[in-house]
Amino acid sequence: MRMTGRTLDACQYVPRNLWQHPGEQMGLEPPDLGTMYALYDGHTDTLIEHQSCAYRALGFGPMTEHQRRYVVRWLKTVIMGRQDRTSLLQDLKRWLYEHRILLQRDRALRQLVVCRWPVT
Repeated sequence: MRMTGRTLDACQYVPRNLWQHPGEQMGLEPPDLGTMYALYDGHTDTLIEHQSCAYRALGFGPMTEHQRRYVVRWLKTVIMGRQDRTSLLQDLKRWLYEHRILLQRDRALRQLVVCRWPVT
């Protein structure tokens, strides 16, 4: 599974191969398939705390206001001269990942793109 720049709760189910390493480290049999919410059994504060620790350790963080303004400027330059925006969302995700910014939900990213698309 490739890194996506999103927290694991963005996955509906976490595959067995991702459970294997922590299971080996703790000497436990990993589940065949599971969700992050099932693993934390309603302890969402602990889940959020662990996710925050993990993405900080990997150098990722949520988008700051300064970064959002930069993304808006970047989008304006990328959009100019483009006939369609089919690949723009993927380009934006790639840019955010390369800059170690946690990806937001697709709906929020599409809204950024749509707001910058020139009306004809």
